[in-house]
Formats: sequence, C-alpha cells, structure tokens
Amino acid sequence: MKSIENHVESVLEDFEKIGILQDVLFIGAWARYFYKEHFKSETDYYPRLATKDLDILLPKEKAKQSLQIDLHQKLLEFGYQHQIFRNSLIKYYKNELELEFLLPTHGSKRIVSVKALNIKAQQLPYLEMLWESPIHIRYGKYQVSIPDPYDFVVHKLIISSSRSVRQTKLQDIRDAEEVLVVLMQEKGFESKLSRVCIKYTKNKKAKSKVLKVLPFLLDPGLRKLLNKAIEEK
Repeated sequence: MKSIENHVESVLEDFEKIGILQDVLFIGAWARYFYKEHFKSETDYYPRLATKDLDILLPKEKAKQSLQIDLHQKLLEFGYQHQIFRNSLIKYYKNELELEFLLPTHGSKRIVSVKALNIKAQQLPYLEMLWESPIHIRYGKYQVSIPDPYDFVVHKLIISSSRSVRQTKLQDIRDAEEVLVVLMQEKGFESKLSRVCIKYTKNKKAKSKVLKVLPFLLDPGLRKLLNKAIEEK
C-alpha cells in the first residue's frame, strides 16, 4: 500500500508533466513537512506527518492572464475527481488527497476564476506574504517551492487568531512553534525574526492578531522573543 508521501510525490509528478510545478507554492501543513528537506543539513527536524489536504498557492497575476494551460481538464485527464461546492469552489481528489487552489486576496470576491488555468481558487487574506521570499527544496526527483520558514511562522500566527475552532487555532500555533524551535538554532535567528515580524506586523490589525495568540505558545522563551520582535520599532 502506498504511503501518503508517495501519493504527494505522484501529485508532484503530475504537476511537472502538466507544466505548472514551478509556478505554484505549496503552503500549509505540507510546507511544514517539506521543511525537513530544507533543515536536514543543519539539524534534526522530524515534523508530524501532514494532512491529506494539499493547499496550493497561485501567483495573483494568474487570475488576470489569458488561458495558458487548461489545468482543470488536465487534472481530469490525469485521473483526478472534482467536486463543485455551493460557493462555486472546485476541489480535486486523487489517492486520498484533496487539492485546493488558493490566491492572495484581491477585491471582494472569495471565489474567483483563474483564467490562465481555467480553475476556481479561493482568495484568503495574508497569503501574499508567502510569495515574498519562497525557497526551493528537492523532494524525491522534484523541485518544490515553499514559503520561507520565517514567513511561514508569522503567517501561521496571524491566521490562527481568526480561527473559530479552537483545535484548528492550536494546530496553527503548534505548526509555527515546531518550525520556530528549529529556526532558533540558526545563526542570526533573533535579528531575522525581528525583521520579519516588523515587516508583517506594521499593520496594527496583523500585530494585534499575533500578540493575541502568543500566550498559547508552549515555550516561554519563544513567547518572549516574539513579543520583543513585534514590539520593536
């Protein structure tokens, strides 16, 4: 029986054959899992196995460009099933995995048509920060793009504040803390954390969101470091 990692590698293979692998960013739980390839030469990092949901972030310009690849049709040809939801969002399924395409928020619509790929994507706030400094890792035979881990951490803390389900909120915070513990071992950790926090919490709303969830961090040292980084001018 194939493992979930094998199934994800099959998705990467499909995306490469279709021609979109280098144009997308894998975020969420699978970014956290992929960081093991980024950290492996520096320290031990044993992330929890990610979920069966693959969150795939598209560049915002794709929503306005003319058709380049009929991704919807290609996914069907590659054996994916699709489901259309009431809000018109379309998700894709294959080998127990659920794929959802996302975009940084632009305009008031939650679900938008991505003309360049002939798919629907959900727009969510704060996703644009994940495109700021993406990194590239090698997973099996494939090069995969994921957010910079510092951006990932701050993003997780920001969005966790808005979670209505406590379990989901705590999961976001644990994800951020799991990555932070490894980043702490890097040279220059505090100065880089400070720069990233200042950059993304200039907005009072974002700053308030992060400060609100700091008490949920298990490590008091991390709580102190983050509070200091956010409060610096």
